[in-house]
Amino acid sequence: MKAVIIDAFNAHEGKDITGLLNELLAEKGWETRLFPISEMDIRPCSSCGNCAAKTPGRCSITDDMEQIYQAWSQCRLMIFCTPLSFGGYSSRLKLVQDRFVPMITALFTIRKGELHHENRYWPTPSLLTVGQLNNSQPGEKEA
Repeated sequence: MKAVIIDAFNAHEGKDITGLLNELLAEKGWETRLFPISEMDIRPCSSCGNCAAKTPGRCSITDDMEQIYQAWSQCRLMIFCTPLSFGGYSSRLKLVQDRFVPMITALFTIRKGELHHENRYWPTPSLLTVGQLNNSQPGEKEA
């Protein structure tokens, strides 16, 4: 089976997490593909709506996100690795997640008072997020 790891850490941080995940998945027979998004050209969603109406399922922005879309369609597991900031995932990861809008339809249903968009492509991968909190204090050097 195939897994995709979206690495939202800077080049010098978090490599122990992505390396460990790679090793663990390989031991279980998974084929992994790593996307270090700090090294990729991924632009923000422009909220143009083209992926819903004009070009359904296709983003009008052409950048490195195209590689992630292709990997999404072929994987069974997508892992988001992110530094935690103010109790949430990083802005770099949010940039990527916003660009997944073409993977859902413009149609929605309301279930238990919540808005749910339907997936455009099946099967969709299972999602897992792994966050790391940097416990160092300002001015303190990490060991």
